[in-house]
Amino acid sequence: METDPKIETPPETERADSSTEEANTDWHRIAGTLFSHCVENHPYEVDVDFDVARTEKRIDILIVKKAEDANPPVIADGFDNLQTHNLITFKSFQESMSVHALEELICYFKLYQTSERASDERRIDPDQIRLIALATRYPRKMMKRKWIGKKKIKNGVWDLMYGGTPIRLIVIQKLKLEKQNANILLFSSKKAQVQYGKANHSLGDSRYLGLMSKLFIRFSLGGLDMGKLYDWSWEGVSKDIRENEQLLQGFLSGLGAEKVTKFLPPKEVLNQYTPEQRLQDVPVEDRLKGLSEAEIEKLIQAHAEKKKQASENTDS
Repeated sequence: METDPKIETPPETERADSSTEEANTDWHRIAGTLFSHCVENHPYEVDVDFDVARTEKRIDILIVKKAEDANPPVIADGFDNLQTHNLITFKSFQESMSVHALEELICYFKLYQTSERASDERRIDPDQIRLIALATRYPRKMMKRKWIGKKKIKNGVWDLMYGGTPIRLIVIQKLKLEKQNANILLFSSKKAQVQYGKANHSLGDSRYLGLMSKLFIRFSLGGLDMGKLYDWSWEGVSKDIRENEQLLQGFLSGLGAEKVTKFLPPKEVLNQYTPEQRLQDVPVEDRLKGLSEAEIEKLIQAHAEKKKQASENTDS
C-alpha cells in the first residue's frame, strides 16, 4: 500500500474495527455532499444511506439520473457512463474495501431492483444499475483474491467481475493528479493529492470551506495529523467558519440542533426567540404549570380587561 511518508494511516484490514457506525455515516454524508456538488445543474439526484428495500439495508451513496443529460457531470476518473441508477459503497481511509463489502454491494443490488424506486409492475432492469466500489486506499488483500476478475482501465480504476456481477472499483489514492480528479482527491490521506485538490477543486470558496471543515473534523477523529496533511490548523478552520455567515449556517445545520445547543446555556438559546415563539408548541396545560389558582384567575381577568379595552378603542 502506498502511503505518504509523513502521514501515518491505519493498518489495512478486511473488516475495519476502528470506526463506528456513526463515523461511517458521517463519511457517507460528506462524500454525498461532494457528489451533490458535482452533479449540480445536471438531472441527477444523490441520496445517502438509502434504504434499498425498506429493511434498514442502506447503500452508502445513491446517484439517480432523472432525465437524459447531453453533458454528463464530471466527478472523477471511473465515474464515466453513469447509468440511471448508480449504487456506491464508499470506504474512507479508516476502512479497506473488502470481499465482504463487494458481497454486500451485490446484495444491495438485488434488493434495490424491488425497492421503492421500482415501478409496481416490474423490477428495475439490471442493465440500468451500475455498482461502484469507491475506496480511499488500495485494497491489496482483496485484489489478491484469484476468483475476482480484474481489468485495469486506467490509474486508480478497475473493472471487477465478482461471480458474474460487474463492479467498477475506483481507488482515490491511485488516481492521477489531474483536474477532473481534484474534488475527490480531497478525500485522500496522501498529502500530495490533498494539496492538488486544494489548489484545483471546482467547488467554490463557500462550498470548499464547508466540505473541508467537515473533512478536517473527521480526519482528525480518525487520528491523522491535519497540520501535515492539509497545512491547515483548527484555528484556521474556525476563523474561516466564523467569518463566513453562509458557511457558518451550513456547518451548524450539518451538526443538527441537538449538538449545536448542547453546549449553550438554555437562557442564551431562549433569548433568541420571542415569548410567542417559545410557547408556540407548548400545550396549554403545560403553560399553566406552577401557577396557583389565584394567579390563573388574575391572568384571566387581565386578559378580559385588555380585550374589553381593545373593543372600546375599535368602537370609538
